[in-house]
Amino acid sequence: MGRILNVASALLFIVAIFGLVFGLLYMFANPLEGKTLEVTESEIRAFSSDFMDVFTLVHRAEGLYTFCLSLTLCFVSLVPFRKGQKWAWYFTLVVFGIALVGQAVFTYIYGRYVLAEYYLPAAIFLVILWLVGLLLPIKEFFK
Repeated sequence: MGRILNVASALLFIVAIFGLVFGLLYMFANPLEGKTLEVTESEIRAFSSDFMDVFTLVHRAEGLYTFCLSLTLCFVSLVPFRKGQKWAWYFTLVVFGIALVGQAVFTYIYGRYVLAEYYLPAAIFLVILWLVGLLLPIKEFFK
């Protein structure tokens, strides 16, 4: 379609790439890596190994969720969004809006307890990129 759709598609693709990287990081990294907790993993395991196992499983499930959602955004941003299909705009608004804004709010409220410190600025940056990627081509989608 137009140059604006290509730029918006590229911005959404950047959001998707960040999501893929964070998803892989969460799936394969140590769940306590980069967190400022007052206890160590060995102290948590000494208290309850089941709790640490569940914490690790939830951490990896979060990574899988982020990875799969970002993979979907890769496809949607490159093919239907770039072609100017309205459903892709709505899909990106609703599905990825709930995911990105929800994660940013969760990170803001609970981030210092359960997430690494670098995630809040990254979450805010991704929400801003997502918003710009949606609002930039709004005239192209709704003529």
